[in-house]
Amino acid sequence: MKISQLNPAPLQRIQFNGWQQRISAPREPGCYVIASFIDEVLYIGQSVNIANRMKNHLVDDCKRQRTAGGVAHWLYYTICDREKDLNALERGWILQHLSHEGKYPPFNKVMPPT
Repeated sequence: MKISQLNPAPLQRIQFNGWQQRISAPREPGCYVIASFIDEVLYIGQSVNIANRMKNHLVDDCKRQRTAGGVAHWLYYTICDREKDLNALERGWILQHLSHEGKYPPFNKVMPPT
């Protein structure tokens, strides 16, 4: 599934390939998508601090593995003004991926809470 097929589509993106990009990630709550160079969705997540969560992902070898859609290259994100909106947006994106692909994104293992 491509990033452009998510509704609502995340509008911001930064590279997901090193520590220097982490400093440009927002320190705000939001939902994010790790995607390949060709915008294939690899992981959908949420955090109350996207920059801190990106740091965790950068040291996780799992998120650096090659998949059928490619390797992690982009971090797309949407800032959520209200933390209570995080679960709904993340779950919505994962359900869209399930509907389109018939499975979770390659790096997602479980459905987020409602």
